[in-house]
Amino acid sequence: MKTSKILTIAITLMGALIFVNASAQTNISGTWKRNDNKTDAGGLSINSVATSLEIIQDKSTVIVKGTNKNSAGEVSTYTDILKLDGNSTERKAGADRTKSITAKWSADGKSLTESATYKDEQGNVTQTIKQTFALSDDGKTLRITDERNFDGQAVALNEIFDKQ
Repeated sequence: MKTSKILTIAITLMGALIFVNASAQTNISGTWKRNDNKTDAGGLSINSVATSLEIIQDKSTVIVKGTNKNSAGEVSTYTDILKLDGNSTERKAGADRTKSITAKWSADGKSLTESATYKDEQGNVTQTIKQTFALSDDGKTLRITDERNFDGQAVALNEIFDKQ
């Protein structure tokens, strides 16, 4: 009788540990710098990819602060707030566009997918983006696969960032 109780408790604890590990989300927080040698901008200018990212993650949100530098050397920044409850967020994206963002963790918690839609002042969709963030096993490299659709054109980018 005691053996069966101990066995039942052990099986229950193992199941709980497996559930906790399966639902744990990768922590992508950190300061990241674009690796120009490994990033493939999909035929677009490398300036289409942020030069650096600061990512702050907690249970309910992932905040992505990006820095871009255009070909003239002008620096701009943006902040995207990704809510992890399935709700979308919006921000101004330039003078005449709005970016609407949703985010979702993969079932195994190893990658985060951001889906975004840009709309002009009239509400017309001008661009869609799907970015999937995944951390390398050693935690030193952040890969973002980026699928963009704009002006009737689909572009795939492979963005690589090194942890600072």
